[in-house]
Amino acid sequence: MEFVGRWQPPDARMVNGVSVVGNFAYIGAGDSLEIIDISDPRNPTWAGGSVTGGSVYGVQLFGSHAFAAVFGGGVQVGGGLQIIDVSNPQTPKRVGGVTNGDTYELDVVSQHAYVADFYRGLEIYDVSDPTTPNMVARFSPGGNPHGIRVLGRFAYVAAHFGGLMIVNVENPAQPVLVGSFSSGGETWDIDVAGNYAFLANIYQGLVVVDLSDPVQPRQIAALPTQGHPTSVRVAAGRVFVTDYDGGIQVIDVADSARPALVGSLQLIGSTRALDVAGSYAYVSSSEPGLVILRITERPRGIAQQPLNRTVETGQTAVFIANAVSVAPFTYQWQMGGSNLANGGRISGATTSTLAISNATASDQGCYRVVVSNVFGSVSSSNACLTVVPGLREALDDTNLVWTTSGTRPWRLQFAETHDGADAAEGGPLQAGLIAEANSISTGVIGPGTLSFWWKLENGECFELSFSVGTNRLATIGPWTSESTNWVSQTVRIPSGSQNVSWRFQTFCDDGSPPGRAWLDEVKYTPDAPALAVLSQNADSLSIEVTGPMGTRVQAEISTNLHSWTPLPSPRVTLANGRGVLQVPKSDSNAFYRVVTVP
Repeated sequence: MEFVGRWQPPDARMVNGVSVVGNFAYIGAGDSLEIIDISDPRNPTWAGGSVTGGSVYGVQLFGSHAFAAVFGGGVQVGGGLQIIDVSNPQTPKRVGGVTNGDTYELDVVSQHAYVADFYRGLEIYDVSDPTTPNMVARFSPGGNPHGIRVLGRFAYVAAHFGGLMIVNVENPAQPVLVGSFSSGGETWDIDVAGNYAFLANIYQGLVVVDLSDPVQPRQIAALPTQGHPTSVRVAAGRVFVTDYDGGIQVIDVADSARPALVGSLQLIGSTRALDVAGSYAYVSSSEPGLVILRITERPRGIAQQPLNRTVETGQTAVFIANAVSVAPFTYQWQMGGSNLANGGRISGATTSTLAISNATASDQGCYRVVVSNVFGSVSSSNACLTVVPGLREALDDTNLVWTTSGTRPWRLQFAETHDGADAAEGGPLQAGLIAEANSISTGVIGPGTLSFWWKLENGECFELSFSVGTNRLATIGPWTSESTNWVSQTVRIPSGSQNVSWRFQTFCDDGSPPGRAWLDEVKYTPDAPALAVLSQNADSLSIEVTGPMGTRVQAEISTNLHSWTPLPSPRVTLANGRGVLQVPKSDSNAFYRVVTVP
């Protein structure tokens, strides 16, 4: 959908109901019916109007008359059903009505008007003479009627607190309730197509009900929306929903049991009602007034553009974009104009959200998303990724991916280091009644050896601890001394996937000085895989590799133990700490080894 034009009441009245016939839109604007010339959708103009007294929530054209559902108003010209002659749009004239009631919606079929009165129920009027509408029946199905559609021999009533009521109106003078359905929430509007009813439930979204058995209607689907649905219209296999604070939602119901959101457009203010005519949607909104949108199948643009990102090495970069379209569409993210594919560190390459994990300097560049369907495509603006040094550089092991959390979490700094270059610093934390803490962690695959240097600024009021999983293996502080020097630690890591973490926390009461902690030169060395020949023949060797579970290895060959050449055999992941490599046998004496690979 794309914006085409708008008309706003000069006195900022609230626009509610809307109905379009020919070159005119008939809208409820506050306490009047306004007629808008839409022959040029880009420049809608006011043609005429008629004061109704109460708020016009529903409008329907029948012949040369506009039937208005009016809520509230005065005694002389107030709520209920009002009938206005619009044969001359410039001089509309009220010719009849019932000035007693609070109605939200109506439907006019043949010579009868079916009116949803919020407090009094379903009212049916003979309007064969518009100047003297005559009530032929009043029926209260309960639940406070809010919306209504009449199709064939049934009136389908959207009851505010009662869900769906199905009323047989073959004899308008004797309406009979034949079935009902309620899913809770508040039902504001209804439209019917074929054997399905589409309900606007402000808390549950779009609710789809199977009407093939009117005695026992049953829900077959529900699709939550971004806001709170207030009205629905079905057109060409799509349901158009005014979503109040969620703009306009377009839902594909070609398969009614599987409704799918295919487009949306956010508008200023709250959307109340709409009508669909041809290739245009006419929307009533609280602030812009009457908004005219062109319905198009081609993607019209990017509702949410991706933003530039700056991340530290090893962190995950995320780009998000959302498209505006009615027809189903696909996403394709690109870097430098080349399509990205899922795999390795890339995920979401064909969705609205692209994620690049374990970011490195090679990921720097500009990204965009191309949105396409069978009718065309549209591209987002470029969003550029900058990767800056961070914890990976501070801690010196380029194979580890770090996460940090808590009060003033760990970061790269250059003032206090062990290697003379940089280190990670946590804090400063403030001692007090409410303890402050932060942590830094990474994952490794054992068995192996982990070494690091660490330091506390204040070993009396603070503690720095190291854990593998839930097992605390080493600590500095508290209650040791006023400060500490750099201390080295070497720890054996058991087999399997392990989370290793450092936790920095306070211990003293208020008035104690703040403190910091440092970590540097973290180095993890997994145990080297062990090799054993399982079998061999004239052409190949079958080599068993054992090592840290999850390690990925590749075989290499050498004839002199100095220069090594990777073999074309597939790489193997050591599931459960074991794997088997099939390698070609050399024609001469040769040596084999395996190396770990990403």
